[in-house]
Amino acid sequence: MKFHLTIVAGIVVVVGSFLMGILGADEKSPENHKASDPATVMKDKLHHTHVLLTSLAQEDFAALQESSQKLQRVARQQWINNPSPEYRAQLQIFWTTLQGIESGAERKEIEDATLAYMQMTLACVKCHKIIRREQRRS
Repeated sequence: MKFHLTIVAGIVVVVGSFLMGILGADEKSPENHKASDPATVMKDKLHHTHVLLTSLAQEDFAALQESSQKLQRVARQQWINNPSPEYRAQLQIFWTTLQGIESGAERKEIEDATLAYMQMTLACVKCHKIIRREQRRS
């Protein structure tokens, strides 16, 4: 079981690093942006996601907890930006997975936190799929 989790964690690190390189996330996190600026909110979310991934790889539970809390605050700003029930459902899943990451970090259970991170990533992908589909409709 641990061997499989190690492989999964390695894949998560590689994919996360790849995405960070493609999207060019800034190392500085503004966190004082307006909810009406989706690009800035997404850049900030990506920054915190990168910190989460780094914290998972290093088993830094304090940083994991802190980053999941910060990402939760940033993500809550997006609620008002899209009234689609499908989008809001994914956003709630995203929030729940962040709570799972934080809970795993509190208990110092790296496997639980890693699983929640992977679930969070799936919520991100589904959410962006919804947004792209809505943009094509308009």
